[in-house]
Amino acid sequence: MKGDWQETRWILHNDPAQWSYGGNNPIQQGPHADRYKYWSINESLAHWNCNFLLLSAFVTPTRPPRGAIDFDSLEIKYRNHSLLLPSNGGRLESAPESPGQDPARLTDGWRHGPDRMWHSGANPSGPQEIVYSFQQEVTIERLQLHQNPEWPAKEVQVQVSSDGESYTEIASTTLAESNQHGPNYAYSSLQDLSAPAQYIKVRLLSGYRSQHWGLGEIEVFGSGAQKLPEDDTCPVNTDIHDLVPGETVYYRLVAENETGISYGLDQKFEMPEGSAPLVQTGAASRITSTTARLEGRINPLGTTTYYYFQYGTDTNYTDTPFENPYRANVGAKRHENTSSGIVYPPVPGTYGGLQITPRTVLTNLEALEPGTTYHYRLVAHNPSGPTYGEDAVLITATGK
Repeated sequence: MKGDWQETRWILHNDPAQWSYGGNNPIQQGPHADRYKYWSINESLAHWNCNFLLLSAFVTPTRPPRGAIDFDSLEIKYRNHSLLLPSNGGRLESAPESPGQDPARLTDGWRHGPDRMWHSGANPSGPQEIVYSFQQEVTIERLQLHQNPEWPAKEVQVQVSSDGESYTEIASTTLAESNQHGPNYAYSSLQDLSAPAQYIKVRLLSGYRSQHWGLGEIEVFGSGAQKLPEDDTCPVNTDIHDLVPGETVYYRLVAENETGISYGLDQKFEMPEGSAPLVQTGAASRITSTTARLEGRINPLGTTTYYYFQYGTDTNYTDTPFENPYRANVGAKRHENTSSGIVYPPVPGTYGGLQITPRTVLTNLEALEPGTTYHYRLVAHNPSGPTYGEDAVLITATGK
């Protein structure tokens, strides 16, 4: 609030006492349902069906927070514990003939979406059986069967076997055709199981549409699997200090384990010579005959920065030539936020922050001429002066 940096640290503790899972809408579970369950971070993330939310609590209504919080990067990963995941020992054994459909897609951790679901061949007349095996015998404790929004299955049966010949039913369910909260919630959860299995068979007995019966993800949880070390890509980063303005910095990533050492490709970047903001003009989108959205990236380099977009039918932009608004200007009008007591200088543009990390900025243009070529560029300025982005071009659509 006063212009000083306030440090906030985000630490994800794998402590069940500090994590809760809200589950689905409490109305679905009954008005007196115990909605909150305390789980470890692994369990909480594994059942997360919502966006990442940042909540400001205990805010004084007359002095609400202002400004912005920018995540330079945010990536949350968890290990997929489904026993059908190939790296956890699961393998597809057999499935009905269905051109262009791969039931192995149902075990890769995606609930639904293009190329992430499966459906039967045309007009199935009997049970559609998909069989998976486990690398070694496991004990199945919980199942989740997700729906195919396009070709929903109805009656589904699950069987297990120790030899791949003789099967025993362990669960059956009627999948909901859809869910009012979206396809992420269209699934059946079968719990409190204790079934030894070397093979598992999922049988689709009927569907809501006669043309095809389909499924989304199949998840199997339990114990006994020999899981391979995680093979997912993990981003890493570090901050470096005491660099020299204007110098070229070369760097590479090095990783080492018990099998040896690997070196990444040589990379380089140029240090800015001054403290004027870094600017990159981005692409135009949502273009109609009279409107468009412009996007770009700025890095304030640690000083209060403002930005705006210039545009016109040629590169001779017509707005007022830049004058440093931070220079003393006797009698200049000052803008004061009475609720916070902060005084701002009369500078052109939108506040762009004062962090030392890149951020995306944008603006919407209106009242453009149809079928017209426009040039535009992003401009940002701080006390060290202005920086002009590269010229870019957009063409508005013709007609309405």
